Amino acid sequence: MKNPKFFYRSLFGLIILTAVCSVPAFAQEWSEYRRVDVYQGDQVEIDLEDTGVFDAGNKSIVKELRGPKLVLGSSEIGSQTIIIKRNKLGPIEIEVFVHQKPKSKPKPAVKPKPKNVQSRPKRSPTSEPAPVDLTDIDEEINELQEEIQAQPKKGKASVPPRVEARRKNTWPRVPPISAAPPPLVLISPPGLNAEMNRFPQNSKPPSVKPPKGEMNERDRFFESITNPAQEMTPAIEPQLTTEDFFGAPLDENSEFEEIEVPTASNLPQDTSIDLDDVFATTDELSIYALANDLLSRDLFEDAISEYRRLIREFPRTKLRQSALTRIGYAFKEQGVTLEKEALRQRDLRFSGEANAAIDSSISAFGQAVDAYKSAIETVENELQRGFVQLSIAQSLHGVVRAEFFKGSTSQESPPVVVAYLKSFIATKDSTVAAPARLGIANYYRDLGNARHLSNPKDEFSVRQAYERAVEEYEKVLQTAPRSFAAEEALFALGRLYDQNLVVRNFALAVKYYEQLSSRFPTSENARISSDRARFIRDTYL
Repeated sequence: MKNPKFFYRSLFGLIILTAVCSVPAFAQEWSEYRRVDVYQGDQVEIDLEDTGVFDAGNKSIVKELRGPKLVLGSSEIGSQTIIIKRNKLGPIEIEVFVHQKPKSKPKPAVKPKPKNVQSRPKRSPTSEPAPVDLTDIDEEINELQEEIQAQPKKGKASVPPRVEARRKNTWPRVPPISAAPPPLVLISPPGLNAEMNRFPQNSKPPSVKPPKGEMNERDRFFESITNPAQEMTPAIEPQLTTEDFFGAPLDENSEFEEIEVPTASNLPQDTSIDLDDVFATTDELSIYALANDLLSRDLFEDAISEYRRLIREFPRTKLRQSALTRIGYAFKEQGVTLEKEALRQRDLRFSGEANAAIDSSISAFGQAVDAYKSAIETVENELQRGFVQLSIAQSLHGVVRAEFFKGSTSQESPPVVVAYLKSFIATKDSTVAAPARLGIANYYRDLGNARHLSNPKDEFSVRQAYERAVEEYEKVLQTAPRSFAAEEALFALGRLYDQNLVVRNFALAVKYYEQLSSRFPTSENARISSDRARFIRDTYL
């Protein structure tokens, strides 16, 4: 052997190469077993050291699987097994033992000790109290009395004048109660003044009393007034004429109109209060306020049920239009929330949950459209009709956007654009036109994204949708340059030219980012835009 060092080096390298090549195969053939103990209702997290998928066993005990992390838990007591097939390592068999939680004994309640209370030593019941020596106490009392007597006497203490007057019984007395005022003189109806004047109010009763069982003229007169059923004495019967009531004599041909006078029992109870120029009863306002509070807490289902209860119990309420509008708003916000949840589930690779969430989102957006259409029928103001129509267009846009998410269609939807145009064509108000044009631009941007995902090779149709979106964004900047819609349009244009591979142009992206930072320096988008523009200049330009 001419070169033994070369031979040994080659042999050692061959051995190392064989060992390295055989390790993955050995790792994939080798299986692992683990035992996990968990209490009923609790969860435990396990590191698989590799990504994997379910192979066999009870999958109900698996709460979550994200990468190498596996979360297990069950509410059933007993032993359950699951097998995970890993990518690089061999399969792992996990046996889960679910135990019942031990019942903890309740701790006895401890009564708090009162503060600033000194504890006294306990004394046994058999012990007798120690005798007290009173000699010292008597001596101290005698010494104090001698000191008091030895002090010089001063003059009499001054007594307050009130106390001195009370002692001498010269304190002013309470004035006596004055006599009762004379009774009020009642104003008699017309025609009775003559008869009333015959008996003055302050006249004294006659000295001669009438015989028993008979009444004098004054008593008979007031008895006839208080008891109309009793016949009046002809001598004192008042002679009433039409002139006493109408101011002029009436003849037989005079006509009268009978008017029904409402009584207290027929009048409805007035419980209405004024709220934003809308009159509603307290019961209506209580339901309306409860629904608004639930809506502010994003409890959409509960808020919708309360609004519907208001319309059902008070069908003629003046809050009906506002309730219908808020029902549509609740459904629309619920659709947006479900749409975000579908995106989150898709990022976690949970396709089933993502599809269920997007289907619920489509349903919520559809119910929002129906509620807004019911509300727009009762709106008379043109500007308010424009805002309600804008909400209808946004809800239709949500339905189409959710369909794009599912990948079922990437075709253009004219009803969405028409709904946006209806919202501001009649009013031509910038407060409605700017967000409507922004909605049209966002729709064409979403259409371009859907076409790019469904068919990336069809670059012409994708670019066509993006160019139409840019045109609509530019219209927003021209018509309302200082509005909130203009801020959103600038940010959307910057993101489009920055992150979209089809129309990427870093120079234009920096241009729109800097315009946003200069026009709206205090907004949140301005901070993000300035940071991104600085990064693009330092990296790509």
